[in-house]
Amino acid sequence: MRGRVNHEQKSQQEKEQSPMWEALESPEFGYQELQRGETRPGIVVEKTPDRIVVDIGAKTEGVVHANDLEKLGPEAVARIKVGDEVMVYVVRTDNNSGEIIVSMSQARSQQDWTRATELLDSGEIVEAKVVGQNKGGLIAQFGQLQAFVPRSHIVYASGQGENLGAMVGQSIPIKVIEVDRRQRRLIASERLAWKEWRKGQKERILDELKEGAVVTGKVTSITDFGAFVDLGGADGLIHVSELSWDRNAQPKDLLRVGQDVEVYVLNVDRERNRIGLSMKRLRQDPWSDIEARYQPGQLVQGIITNLAKFGAFARIDEGVEGLIHISELADRPVANPGDVVRVGDEYTLKVLGVDTQRKRVSLSLKQAPQADGMVLAEVEAEADTAAAAAEEPTVVIEATAAEVESPSFDEVESLADSEPVVEAGPTDEPAASSEE
Repeated sequence: MRGRVNHEQKSQQEKEQSPMWEALESPEFGYQELQRGETRPGIVVEKTPDRIVVDIGAKTEGVVHANDLEKLGPEAVARIKVGDEVMVYVVRTDNNSGEIIVSMSQARSQQDWTRATELLDSGEIVEAKVVGQNKGGLIAQFGQLQAFVPRSHIVYASGQGENLGAMVGQSIPIKVIEVDRRQRRLIASERLAWKEWRKGQKERILDELKEGAVVTGKVTSITDFGAFVDLGGADGLIHVSELSWDRNAQPKDLLRVGQDVEVYVLNVDRERNRIGLSMKRLRQDPWSDIEARYQPGQLVQGIITNLAKFGAFARIDEGVEGLIHISELADRPVANPGDVVRVGDEYTLKVLGVDTQRKRVSLSLKQAPQADGMVLAEVEAEADTAAAAAEEPTVVIEATAAEVESPSFDEVESLADSEPVVEAGPTDEPAASSEE
């Protein structure tokens, strides 16, 4: 028995050393010795639902079984056609059935590792779809591999907070920062990718952006001195003075984070990498046609915006404020404008004059009719009369309904707002007249 085995081994050795066998293994015949674990190209010669047969230049075709096709996914398998050139990974050179087992999924994994190493060296930015998350960060699909994005390397969307679950299914830019094929460790960073991408975008935008252009952007942050707008990779600043023609307008009252806005490019400073933007330049200067809209004697509604020793300022239109001189606040001497008007209150005012060159409008409160149709001087006279009458006791005199005219609601309200009224009890003495 032992001699028979030795004879068979000798025959096999002679066969392998024969000229014919050497010819089959020569490059002319295309046959090459396979090594387990190597990756090589092949041509698809047969495709069935259960397997794909690939000519890999060996004595026998390589077979990709169904379990490996499942790892590729149905969409990837559907794209494979007979005649396609594919890469395969040699799993076994000879199984019990005499087949050469190859894997397309492992071949793609090997290609992905090679690609990851190239990206690590080049620093190139690629997109990857987030397929999962855990306590430490996100899991992004990188071909057949999965890259881990640590929490510290994630850029969280505005309003989203650190809700990693909300990012599953999204595509994010990543930059490969660590590759360890032996331990199957692939680490990537979204934050560094965004930083690199924005740097490139900013350089491009600074080169292409022209002063005077009108562009659209998204508000990214709001401060007391203005608002920052993302123009697609570069942020520009709308200074508070360029938000509105109304100099009292506040950024937080006009804009909100995430809002899309149209802006005018004021200036581009390429040396300092700064972009100045404006919103008010897209609207007409309200002073350009001020004389056509306001004339002396015209009545307007104004909101008190500021108080000074010499009077009060009132806004009568967006970007248009007028001055109510202290002498025009009341028909009596006024030491402090705050004794007559308050910031935020609205009044009917009379236009006294318009100066387009100096951008000034003179207004009067005392000459303007108020809610009841009387000018302020008349209102104050009514209030003084009511106050004087309240200081003396009154006599209740019976009269018919036709003889007594009840005051209107507006008259009662204006009197109440002027000075407090003290009701006197009944007495036998007649009331003193305010005209005496």
